[in-house]
Amino acid sequence: MQPPHAELIQSDGDPAADRFIRQLSDFIAARDVYVHGLVAEAEGNTPRAVDAFVESARISPDFSTGYAHCLTIAMQESKSNPLAARVLLQRLSRRSRHGRLRRNCSNVCQKQ
Repeated sequence: MQPPHAELIQSDGDPAADRFIRQLSDFIAARDVYVHGLVAEAEGNTPRAVDAFVESARISPDFSTGYAHCLTIAMQESKSNPLAARVLLQRLSRRSRHGRLRRNCSNVCQKQ
């Protein structure tokens, strides 16, 4: 079963179009998970929010908002709770599907 937006893109078996449809599907799924994280954060449920932000980074390397949000949280935590910041960055590093993001997280973890 194809996602609804796939109907808008005519692929006709073109590998590039099929790849774009997959990337778009992943991007939309990551965005949806991220929005659920924002709701959890607004409700004061930080652990659930962080889980969603990390998961959004895992789902799509093209949707970097969850990744960036985790970095912001880690930087805010780094002075008062450096261990929690490091754990978050390590989680983000392990879960990220994008090699550059993994390397950036690893570099930040090593500096702390």
